[in-house]
Amino acid sequence: MGKSQGETVAVAASMGRVSKRFEQGLNDNLQRLQEELRTNRYQPQPVRRVNIPKAGKPGEWRPLGIPAIIDRVCQQALRNRLEADLRTTF
Repeated sequence: MGKSQGETVAVAASMGRVSKRFEQGLNDNLQRLQEELRTNRYQPQPVRRVNIPKAGKPGEWRPLGIPAIIDRVCQQALRNRLEADLRTTF
């Protein structure tokens, strides 16, 4: 059974708190990520799975995967790098 809308809002609020903590230690977090990537020790965190209401279908839910903040930062950095390289190719 899915979560209530209140529980879904609570999950979103907790993600906001996590991102604020990440920002507070931003330099340390980025240095750690860079070192882990450089030394091939980086391991993505498990994706948090949350059920959210389906639009226009009351009572129905769909799963949503929420990656950890550090994984989102890593994904965005990789995307930025690949786009810059591929932009010149295509």
